[in-house]
Amino acid sequence: MQHSKILVSGMLGVVLLTSTGCRRVKNIYSRTDEIRMGAQFVSAFNESKDGARVIRTGPMVTRLQRVADPIIAAARKDWDVPYTVTLVKDSEINAFAVPGGPMYFNTGLMQLATTDDELASVLAHEVSHIVKRHSAQQLSDAAVKQGIAGILFGRSNADVKTVVGLTLNLKDREFSRGDESQSDEYGFKYLVAAGYNVRGMASMFTKMQEAAGKSDEKLAFLSTHPLTRKRIEAAEKRAESYENGTWKAPK
Repeated sequence: MQHSKILVSGMLGVVLLTSTGCRRVKNIYSRTDEIRMGAQFVSAFNESKDGARVIRTGPMVTRLQRVADPIIAAARKDWDVPYTVTLVKDSEINAFAVPGGPMYFNTGLMQLATTDDELASVLAHEVSHIVKRHSAQQLSDAAVKQGIAGILFGRSNADVKTVVGLTLNLKDREFSRGDESQSDEYGFKYLVAAGYNVRGMASMFTKMQEAAGKSDEKLAFLSTHPLTRKRIEAAEKRAESYENGTWKAPK
């Protein structure tokens, strides 16, 4: 889904491109800011052509919400924001999270995750990006380094569009290896807390890697969440350590 085309000017593209690979600045956004950012994203998404593909009822929606509920309950203990999950009719294997709580899952990803444990592992990973505020940090980097932090969250329509445009672009940006590793660790913590099978994450990673190898195009999820053999091995070792009683949850 190319949401980056919505409400994004040439300036915003420059903002995001020039922030890539630079040293991080302190996150300038508060919890309230991130919640507002998420609400603005949801509004823009619903008004876009992609909003027409949102599935609001049916077995897949029921499954997504059921699997998500205990994951969200566990995550809320670390970062209390209004988490939501939305299902989008799209065969592309993809899922993403937005600062402030919104998470979006494509039907293609849900079909790949044939077990609830596998689906839970992706939910846990995505919710961890929100808990650890990874996208908000990326947005802070972009805003501060381009000197536009002062106009964000202003009252004018232009300011709102700037915030939404930046957030939509962040959806399509690649997370760092550090962010991905941290989200895997916290995601595993939430899998355990929610009572899912701890092997679900490694199983889902393996399925994604196999699906990517069979596809002519790179999976959208893997373009923003780089998957290496090292991450799969780490997920397997994490499950083994939990099963033998040596695993310690991250604080």
